[in-house]
Amino acid sequence: MEIAAIADVHSPKYISEYEESLKNAKLDKIELMLFAGDMVYRGKWVEFRRVLNVTRRYFRGKIVACFGNEEYEDIIVYLVKGFPEVIWLNDEVLTLNYGSKTLFIVGTKGVLDRPTKWQRTHIPKIHEIYSERLKKISNLLREGKRRGYTVILLTHYAPTFKTLVGEPRFAWPEMGSERMEKIVLEVKPDIIVHGHAHNSKKTFIQLGETRVYNVALPATHKITMIPLEYGLLKFL
Repeated sequence: MEIAAIADVHSPKYISEYEESLKNAKLDKIELMLFAGDMVYRGKWVEFRRVLNVTRRYFRGKIVACFGNEEYEDIIVYLVKGFPEVIWLNDEVLTLNYGSKTLFIVGTKGVLDRPTKWQRTHIPKIHEIYSERLKKISNLLREGKRRGYTVILLTHYAPTFKTLVGEPRFAWPEMGSERMEKIVLEVKPDIIVHGHAHNSKKTFIQLGETRVYNVALPATHKITMIPLEYGLLKFL
């Protein structure tokens, strides 16, 4: 089984490229698509209707989404209420059964090692918010592993600096988190899907036992297809 994933459409900015990517993807047997945030441009939540309409021309399965930094906090309620056919995860878990597999999907905007200047100015206690979120995500991932499920972390911000190669190095702490990477290496979720890194030159890495995919459309220029089974021969 494969799942499809995408991020950073920033509709209307990249909506045409997104539709072209959908046309070229083989989605007829895909049952699940993940949206890893920033599907709309700078809080324009009504643009999500365009994203959803374009998606539904080519894909009829289940959509699970987390929020990105351009899905501002004050529009989250409009997205959740306005588009109930999408399963929105905001530091939450969804379990899905596919045959003999149970997917344990942890969805979150993610954390940054260094909040951006805008965040430090406009979001009170942002350092505490990230610290608490990191603890919560760590606990959720551990719970999924304890249950023996296939654990997927769906996050907007990069959970490592290793998929940020291509972005300005000084900006990496404001785009991702090495603190999260330490948790990943310890807990060993099966798959991580993230976005945010438009200029990434490494859109896939193996982080210990975990596969990490940057699915930002400006970086990949395609829908990313992710196999749930990933043996040694395929990796080689």
